[in-house]
Amino acid sequence: MKLTSTSTFTAIAVALVVASLAVGFYLVGPPGEVRAHRLDGERLSHLQSVESAVDSYQTQQGALPATLQAAVEQSNVVTGQTRDPETGAPLEYRRTSSTTYDLCARFAAASSEGVAMRWRHGPGRQCFSFQIKPRQTPPQLGYGFVPQPAPAPAIRSR
Repeated sequence: MKLTSTSTFTAIAVALVVASLAVGFYLVGPPGEVRAHRLDGERLSHLQSVESAVDSYQTQQGALPATLQAAVEQSNVVTGQTRDPETGAPLEYRRTSSTTYDLCARFAAASSEGVAMRWRHGPGRQCFSFQIKPRQTPPQLGYGFVPQPAPAPAIRSR
């Protein structure tokens, strides 16, 4: 079989494409793994939105919400952000005491290095625990104290 320049070029092109795909999979991972990490990123984003809604509810009401729905109704969190982006299953909110709660979700893979420590997770069902600070009431004026303007400086004549 005689090699022509066309068949040589074709063989080199095919080898380069195969090598590029192999390097791409090695660096980035297979498409299924990339998709799993993307969905896990969305899950974390949804959990962070829910945490913000619960915090906002607690600030306004002075207590943790009894249900996730109660927190969402008083916030600007989109209802879709309370569900798993892949399965549509609701994210889990569980009030564990008057000042603590858990948020849980099911992850496809372990978190990557770039994820903040408090949001790191392994594969499977993971829960994140939160503790709120009791609402601080602003100091009340009254109680017999009435603010008075400072006295004007005395003017002396010479």
